[in-house]
Amino acid sequence: MAHPTRNIRLATALALAALLPAAATAQSALTVTPRLDSKWALYSSQNVFWDLGARLGGPDDTLDANFGEAWLEPGFDFTAPYAAGSVYGGLSVGASGTWRTDPLGARGNSSVAFENAFVGWRNAPDGGGWGYDVSAGQQDFAVGNGMLLRMGAANGAERGGTMLAPRTAWEIAGIARASRGPLSLQAYWLQPNEVDSNDTRTRLWGALAEYKPAQGQRFGATYIKVTNSEQVYPRADRPLQFIERGRDGLETLHGWAEFNPAPQAAPMLGLRAEAAWQRNDAIDMRAEGYSAEVNWLFATTRFTPKLSYGWTRFSGDDRATARYERFDPLYYGGSLDTFWYGANAAFALLNSNVRVHRLSAFLVASPRDFVKLQLLDFRADELRSPLQFGQAARLGISDGSVNLFSGVTEAHLATEAYGEWTRLLAPNLSLTGIVSWTTPQAGYEAVNPNGSDLRDWTTVGLVLAWFLPVPGTP
Repeated sequence: MAHPTRNIRLATALALAALLPAAATAQSALTVTPRLDSKWALYSSQNVFWDLGARLGGPDDTLDANFGEAWLEPGFDFTAPYAAGSVYGGLSVGASGTWRTDPLGARGNSSVAFENAFVGWRNAPDGGGWGYDVSAGQQDFAVGNGMLLRMGAANGAERGGTMLAPRTAWEIAGIARASRGPLSLQAYWLQPNEVDSNDTRTRLWGALAEYKPAQGQRFGATYIKVTNSEQVYPRADRPLQFIERGRDGLETLHGWAEFNPAPQAAPMLGLRAEAAWQRNDAIDMRAEGYSAEVNWLFATTRFTPKLSYGWTRFSGDDRATARYERFDPLYYGGSLDTFWYGANAAFALLNSNVRVHRLSAFLVASPRDFVKLQLLDFRADELRSPLQFGQAARLGISDGSVNLFSGVTEAHLATEAYGEWTRLLAPNLSLTGIVSWTTPQAGYEAVNPNGSDLRDWTTVGLVLAWFLPVPGTP
């Protein structure tokens, strides 16, 4: 039996292919823009997960991953006048693949599938009137800086592309927008594009309001409701059991604020903050997440340095209470500057039951050379409570008695140093080199049965990116 949403994507693609020739005949103003996004990468990761898996009864050999990944996405966007506005859309096919074995143990997987297949309509408001925009299909959609809703598609596993994580579009996204001046109102319905091996059948909807008084400034809030999900939640009080359909019925209130002044001679102070509160009465859940960042941009100083410090907390489940408090990050994403914490640690630590400190520096070494440096520190929010990796259900002494628990007994988990250099070889061609060095700390070392002999996890990589159209061209 065919997958129903794949039929929808195929129908959308066929409709676009059929409508474009007719639109070209009927509308001389039809604009079609071919696009191509491609990335080619080589990575080498040593002592993946600090070799903790082998010490906890996993593979006998050390997991060192030397592998390559590729992404190729040809497609097009179009727009044409229609009904006092314009109809628009996009269609693209993405091919992702991994050569050899990646850090998560997937070997030689690849996939070719639609990445975008959507249509929409927007009006052309007069003066200060309201603008309306409705769209539906397989497309990108993000809220705020990606604390909860950004990565609409899963990567890795049978699709390949674990490190590049190129797929981002939701399998189905219905979006309605109304805007006037600095105010934007949105309603959305989302179905994530998950891998077949881990399809949670999650469906959600939400409503959003955002206000942008000036460039670099915005304030917004959204309400998110999960209407269906088979996602399970791990438990702190019963480490070998899960809460079935834990995400089903989850409600979230998420707000954000951002202030970045226009460039000027003096050092500029920028601020960014996001917060989310979650509840699910079906399982007596209350959870929360907070993130704040302050940055300084020295626009007239050599190398135009931008320095920043950020602090983030995602709540963990307190095993001493009956209430469930572990934060669900849903479909977070973005970049290493927002909610992807560390090139290595992000694979070991989900954005839940963790506190992160991040120092960053961004330098413009030349008009074609850009440098990013980061130092991150990770700590557990709750002890003896599940983490993404290394929770290792085991017996231990707590309050004078022997108990089964997971997680760590010491809060300090790891530190990571990250460096990145990007060279623009052409306006649409870049080469990026990365290095990441992640050191286990007392929390993970205490999990290791052999004591503090865990090894530092290192990753180096090269990524070549080429895309069309060339910036500045139609």
